[in-house]
Amino acid sequence: MQFEKLLPFLEKCRKAKIHIAAETCGHVSEECIRNAADYIDMFLLDIKTLDKEKYRLYTGGDHDVYMRAVEALCKVAEGRIIARIPVIPGFNDTDICDILRFTADKDIKEVHLLPYHTLGMEKYTALGKEYELECKEALDAQTLEKYLPLGKELGITVRIGG
Repeated sequence: MQFEKLLPFLEKCRKAKIHIAAETCGHVSEECIRNAADYIDMFLLDIKTLDKEKYRLYTGGDHDVYMRAVEALCKVAEGRIIARIPVIPGFNDTDICDILRFTADKDIKEVHLLPYHTLGMEKYTALGKEYELECKEALDAQTLEKYLPLGKELGITVRIGG
């Protein structure tokens, strides 16, 4: 991220009263989050997994950096966060209840469950790359409806799709 270029842009957008939504994987410094938060109206926070080893293996990122960023974001952007969970069979589909509880603990009030799709497979083939995920079939969105009651119980609006 080129934060030194982003902040002046955000400032100009704020002055022009332009609504700003930022999608983030959360792998940013706490300082960037604190400095940008006053200019951003909504954060779309990607949550792939809470498992430290899975996070490192599949994203290549540092789970500790991610968790510190999430903590910082929840402090400075209360009420302005939507968690987006790509639900991937064989990767995180058995962790969704834990992730929903995590979002409730962080006082995130809206969660979008994004059913896995295979649209990227053709891109990998076109680039001559191997598609490494084991799941090769799209996830039926209806299979995610079973999480709606838990969301309601936890006080979270859960939407299927985004």
